[in-house]
Amino acid sequence: METALELRLAKHLAPPPPHAEGSAANNNNNVAFSPLSVHAALAIAGARGATQAQLLAFLGGPSAEELADFGRLVADSVLADRSGAGGPRVLFGGGVWVDAALGGLTDAFRDVAAEVYKSEARTVRFAEEPETAVKMINSWVKKATENLVDSISSSDNAAETDLVLANAIYFKGD
Repeated sequence: METALELRLAKHLAPPPPHAEGSAANNNNNVAFSPLSVHAALAIAGARGATQAQLLAFLGGPSAEELADFGRLVADSVLADRSGAGGPRVLFGGGVWVDAALGGLTDAFRDVAAEVYKSEARTVRFAEEPETAVKMINSWVKKATENLVDSISSSDNAAETDLVLANAIYFKGD
């Protein structure tokens, strides 16, 4: 299901080969990306109607339910933390922060976010309390990355923010 999405993302994200027109002669750039992260962030957006149809077409899924099932399967099996059995330590999770002015999040959405997408979902007040919202988001990313990433948000533009979708995969192997 993910192959078409992976190829489209790689085409747009990867640097051109050194022999391609307009590329640098010594292009030593590496690109790493996670199609699952893109999938999870867009799937949790909770779109309906035409927007949902566009997201399903982009993600390559026949229905929101099948995409959710696929995401759950990958998160529960492929990204399972096997550090207790001598395997790698893997953490996968997402975060959704929605401004209260948009109506906030329902308990049902929070439950689906946690159970299906392993994501934290919170209602915040970006305009009224930008520092609090930024602190909450940055606290999440520090925890999700085992303190490797300190922040992804700042108060510079928090007051104009309505929604933040974030995703993190932490991997530590021997």
